[in-house]
Amino acid sequence: YGNDARQCVGRERCTDTIAESAILSPAGLHLRVFRVLRGAKIVTQFPILSSLIALPIAGSLLLLFVRDDERNARLIRLVALSVSLLVFAGTLLLWNRFSPAGADFQFVEGYTWIPAFGITYLVGVDGISLLLLVLTGFLTPIALLGSWESIHRRLKGFCIFMLLLESAMMGVF
Repeated sequence: YGNDARQCVGRERCTDTIAESAILSPAGLHLRVFRVLRGAKIVTQFPILSSLIALPIAGSLLLLFVRDDERNARLIRLVALSVSLLVFAGTLLLWNRFSPAGADFQFVEGYTWIPAFGITYLVGVDGISLLLLVLTGFLTPIALLGSWESIHRRLKGFCIFMLLLESAMMGVF
């Protein structure tokens, strides 16, 4: 039933027997998610969800090139705080453009990643995950500000891991 499920994903309509048997397999879980997201509305052309995931990673990579000493401590803090505030602004923009009238996923982005194995990158947001994204975007700058004067050793590593944590949470929610 796994091959039938993978073939069914590419078609417009699937028969009920293939869909029912495919739900039991890992490929069927992909099929079910794909069918739900395929009917969703794409509100914007800008990949806002991918940018919310990638921006903290880019900030972490930028911090890798800054020397971890007392002279650069303020710069490290400001870069991490600036990136987290940009992510928070992106979540507020996402919240502003979200349409609560529909129950479908919104801001759906899908890219074929490894087509030989049927692996795709597929993200979307619904009402519950939207609130978790905004909460994550709000709490990360607060956590960085709360640690502003208390972290003195290994500040660069702390800020890098805070941004990576924010990126991971954005990707999960």
